[in-house]
Amino acid sequence: AACIDWLDSIDAPLPKLSFSGGATNSRIHAPEDGSGVGAYLVTAFLKQIDALGINVMYNTTATSIIMDGDKAVGIMAEGDDTVYTINAEAVILTTGGFGANNDMIVSFREDLDGTVTTNTPAATGDGIIMAQAVGADTRDLEQIQLHPTVEQATSMLITEGVRGDGAILVNQEGKRFTNELLTRDAVSAAELEQPGCYAYIIFDQNLRDNLKAIQKYVDTNITVQADTIEGLAAEMGYEGEAAANFAATVEDW
Repeated sequence: AACIDWLDSIDAPLPKLSFSGGATNSRIHAPEDGSGVGAYLVTAFLKQIDALGINVMYNTTATSIIMDGDKAVGIMAEGDDTVYTINAEAVILTTGGFGANNDMIVSFREDLDGTVTTNTPAATGDGIIMAQAVGADTRDLEQIQLHPTVEQATSMLITEGVRGDGAILVNQEGKRFTNELLTRDAVSAAELEQPGCYAYIIFDQNLRDNLKAIQKYVDTNITVQADTIEGLAAEMGYEGEAAANFAATVEDW
């Protein structure tokens, strides 16, 4: 709750509450218009960085942590043509994980070889490796979360709010196969059991009108649409029994 109050104080309110997978109450906070929360918050943070005069060194790679005994006292880094020694009273490591490093993923989870990521391309585990080099321990690195709605060609994450606001998942046979509001690992596992290991996410105009994030998916051409269920089935490539299953599924759910 304190984080939400702090966001209010920097003009980045998240007043919209929604419900999604694994929840028993509406506890997901989002912008008023349903925009994607990530880009919304990063934009607000960048404004704060400017307002506070914080120095950001872009295109600069941290290479190692400087230690004085058991205390971290700085960072070694490299720019395009400069090596930096940055001394500091404290070092905060916020380099994220290794979702964009397939070799590192496979070292913990061979079954995830080749999995796409929605992470930044910079999420290569460098910070973890630097920390280990100065004696840091790690835990639970094999606990890698799969997200059930990611468009594979673009690695675009379809926000939780789509399922939370009522979208359903159907397989190649036109059938709904899971409760979309189970936890992410459960929904992902259910998808991987379907023919082709994928699913379609289906929603209506009402959901689109109330969730601004949808427009990004439309603009990126990863959606199809139609004015009738039969028309949508055709756009999705359903024929015969699959088309009939799809119509019955939408009617039921």
